[in-house]
Amino acid sequence: AVFAPSDAMALGVLQAADELGLDIPGRISLLGYDDIEYASLPKIRLSTLAQPTGALAESAVRLLLELIDSGGPGEVTHKLIAPRLVERSTCCSPQQRTAV
Repeated sequence: AVFAPSDAMALGVLQAADELGLDIPGRISLLGYDDIEYASLPKIRLSTLAQPTGALAESAVRLLLELIDSGGPGEVTHKLIAPRLVERSTCCSPQQRTAV
């Protein structure tokens, strides 16, 4: 399996695998990150993790407003905003793999 840190990089992996004759997802599962528009094109159908941009923006605005209201830096906070898995055609379970 290959996890690319961006969908753009995953598209490069997809192209390289095609040039090398490696079947995705038959031999290798591929997952990108971002869910860019090209990821859903019919010939690509890239499985990816979608960034929750609305939730990220909302969290950033709340943090900035709290910073402004408090007059300075407060406690360091950590917030996890999980991405959403978008399953398309570049991933499959190991049981579905083609034989070598």
